Amino acid sequence: MAFVDVNYGGSTGYGREFRERLLGRLGIVDVDDCCSCAKLLVEIGKVDGTRLCITGFSAGGYTTLAALAFRETFKAGACLYGVSSFTL
Repeated sequence: MAFVDVNYGGSTGYGREFRERLLGRLGIVDVDDCCSCAKLLVEIGKVDGTRLCITGFSAGGYTTLAALAFRETFKAGACLYGVSSFTL
């Protein structure tokens, strides 16, 4: 079993440009970053690509839902007290 905590675009602590990558692109930049990380781990043989899961809390819950709805990277996921209905 392996766990990865992705600091996707929009995360703090990496400068303004990195933080502002997510503005107006929630559900795109974050999902791209999570899927890219998962795919890299599969490519280098660290994880089984047929058993990938994603989880998120609050806005990360939205990332989870978007990844499951619009990508085929993850096989399962858990959205914990996530945002699921808002206007971007």
